[in-house]
Amino acid sequence: MLKKILVCLDGSRFAEGILPYVIERAQHFSSKTVLFKVVNTNVSAYAFSTPGMSGQPVPIIAQRHLDGLIRDEEARDKSYLEGVAARLRLLGLDVEIVTRRRAPGDTISDTIASYAAEHGFDLILMATHGHRFWIRLIFGSMTESVIRKSRVPVLVVSPRYDETKDETLGEMPQASVT
Repeated sequence: MLKKILVCLDGSRFAEGILPYVIERAQHFSSKTVLFKVVNTNVSAYAFSTPGMSGQPVPIIAQRHLDGLIRDEEARDKSYLEGVAARLRLLGLDVEIVTRRRAPGDTISDTIASYAAEHGFDLILMATHGHRFWIRLIFGSMTESVIRKSRVPVLVVSPRYDETKDETLGEMPQASVT
């Protein structure tokens, strides 16, 4: 039933709280699991004009250095995902890692939703940080945005993460399907 599962991680231990649910679903359905992280590329190399200047943008960092920073970030993201994948493979899961650069003007949720649709995923798994009502109202929620934009079902998990413990493959979190 669930042949391909897209697991969205952001590099935080909190987001890894979804891993117990990933393990259970992937083992139950013999699913291919893809660990996915969006590389942030929406960093501007130029500042806008400021008062007292000639009106020309001033380079803050050379584009070649910016490109290098983005490549370094992508390498760190791949290394992080590979570490998580290695732990899941020890449990017998079929795991692949993917990083994807965010296109200029796209949001992280655009990138997640389009990747899932383009590659035929059956389910997207995401952790929700469960921010308070007012924060969500003012800033929005990444999870809510993915739910709105995705044609693929999204399983939202609110992990029970204990910062005092080193284990991230532990207790089964609560989940809700949307």
